Amino acid sequence: MHRSHNTNNSNNPNSTRYPQCECPFELKAVKGKDGWTVSIHNGTDNHTLGVCLEGHSYAGRLLSEQTSTVVDLSVSLVKPREILTHLKVQDLENVTPIKAVYNLFWSPPSAGEILRAFSRVLMMDCTYKTNKYKFFLVQIVGVTSPKMTFCAAFAFMKCEKTENYTWVLEKLKGMMDPNMLPSVTVMDRELALMNAITNVFPHATNFLCRWHIG
Repeated sequence: MHRSHNTNNSNNPNSTRYPQCECPFELKAVKGKDGWTVSIHNGTDNHTLGVCLEGHSYAGRLLSEQTSTVVDLSVSLVKPREILTHLKVQDLENVTPIKAVYNLFWSPPSAGEILRAFSRVLMMDCTYKTNKYKFFLVQIVGVTSPKMTFCAAFAFMKCEKTENYTWVLEKLKGMMDPNMLPSVTVMDRELALMNAITNVFPHATNFLCRWHIG
């Protein structure tokens, strides 16, 4: 399914514009009491069909049982490429990219609901290979209105690069209400993380942590 490629209704909050692709395809989604109603305003699509699903984030996602496999093999210190090979042997149609094996993201069960309510201020920090697997552990903490903190999410990363942080923040963004994205982020002066925040949350203001400054 394609998202709306609207070139006319720029003031419609339920439509998304993609003028650069010049595609006339347009959907309109309206939320009612019984859920969402989707109507097709223009069914014409000028894109060619993909020959495979490789590269699509949804198709390359790890299923629950595959995630368990990745965790178990990581604990056994199996190399990421060998883990990916194992997944593809188990499922010949698997199109999971290596990045999904390098990175591991998880969140406490109640964190999603709290995060959607209190997402304006987020604090982020990364430990430097302090665990026995020698991975970078990213911790993301939110702040509630009574100024209480809560653990929003964690992620293991193989490398501390902008693309790794971007992957983590995209996962975090997927948990959040699109109308309640962070406006303030607090971190140490990690340039790769700062660049990732600019990519994923371009309207957020970055502040340096007072403790790290000290």
